[in-house]
Amino acid sequence: MGACLGDHARYADLDAQFHLQIARACANPFHVLLVEACLEAFRRSMLAGLASRVKASQLRRLHTNHVEIFEAIAAKDVSRAMSLMSLHFDDAEQALGRR
Repeated sequence: MGACLGDHARYADLDAQFHLQIARACANPFHVLLVEACLEAFRRSMLAGLASRVKASQLRRLHTNHVEIFEAIAAKDVSRAMSLMSLHFDDAEQALGRR
């Protein structure tokens, strides 16, 4: 994903797939269905959020957040993953001007 930071459309596609894989890893079929049903809306909001991040440092921070979330999940550190996801969603709301 990090190599695609300058290509918002590609990054949004990969970000959507990242969130879908997280849903699948939860082993909750309802959650997977919910994410799949909302995937295009997620992608559109991701594009808007990426467009609002005009500084390279903001995009790097976004990618770092994804890496940290992945690492927490890989380490099976549920509380850290949940905390990082909460911060990630807060950051997304801010990028979309909803905070």
